[in-house]
Amino acid sequence: MVKCKECGCTCNKCLATDHDVHLHVEIENLKQKLVERETHIVTMETNFLNEANKFPSGELVALREELLTWQDKYKRLYEAHRRVQRVNQGLEDKLLKLVDVCETEKTTLTKDVAILSQKLAEANYAIKKLTDDNERYKNDVSLAIEFLQCKQSNFVARKFDSLPQEVQVQVSSHMTNKRKPEEKKVSYEMKSIKVPIPTFPPTAMVYSVPKSPKPDRIAESDVETPQVDIVSAAIMAKVLQERQKEKAYAKHCDSCTCSKKLHIVHEITHHTTGTQTGDYKKALCLRCNEYLTQSPQKMRLVKHDMASKKYKRSSSS
Repeated sequence: MVKCKECGCTCNKCLATDHDVHLHVEIENLKQKLVERETHIVTMETNFLNEANKFPSGELVALREELLTWQDKYKRLYEAHRRVQRVNQGLEDKLLKLVDVCETEKTTLTKDVAILSQKLAEANYAIKKLTDDNERYKNDVSLAIEFLQCKQSNFVARKFDSLPQEVQVQVSSHMTNKRKPEEKKVSYEMKSIKVPIPTFPPTAMVYSVPKSPKPDRIAESDVETPQVDIVSAAIMAKVLQERQKEKAYAKHCDSCTCSKKLHIVHEITHHTTGTQTGDYKKALCLRCNEYLTQSPQKMRLVKHDMASKKYKRSSSS
């Protein structure tokens, strides 16, 4: 039996009343749900009407139009991208060409710097050598002036043993070469005597008398030459002069046939445009017409005899 909730009894009246209350509650719930459903339906109808107003030709047509619009935008962007890509390709080619030109100029400048550095080193070496030669020539001129103002008998001769080994060898060779021409003069000279005979017979008699050698020379050739003990100042001067000539005689090209009496002097009277234009000209030997491949400097040849004559004239004046 079901008890009443209000009084707790089990009468039929209470049971009927309780059943009605439950029904009323259920009806209220159903009404509330119905209202909610109607509100939802109204909302959906409103949305449908709004969508219909928004897409009068239909949503599918609107979507197709929007798709066409986006496709048009994509095509325009793709064309712009292609144009920018072509411009970038052209700029990249120009940049690569510029880099190539810069690398070429860098290589050329490096070569020019190396060549100019070599020329600068050679010029410094030539300046140093010319400075040393100038100092040596000054000392030689001062010494020559002193020699001209002094007598030969005032100079003290040096002993042969006190000289350096190299100078001893050169002095010995010089003395040997000096004695050889005197030893070779053994041939007899023919002396001609013409005796004119007057009137008759009208002829002339020619007598050939052999010239007798001088007794002094015969004695010198017969007697053995003594060993060199004391070296005079004149011999020392000649030996030192020969040493200086040997140092001065330099071969400037492999195929040169120039005379040994010629000096090599650097040409400094003019400049060429090779350093500005890059057209480097080969130097030519003025005597044998051969290119000087070993030396980059231009050279000219000056006769040693002329230089010595000028020096003698200046010293005498």
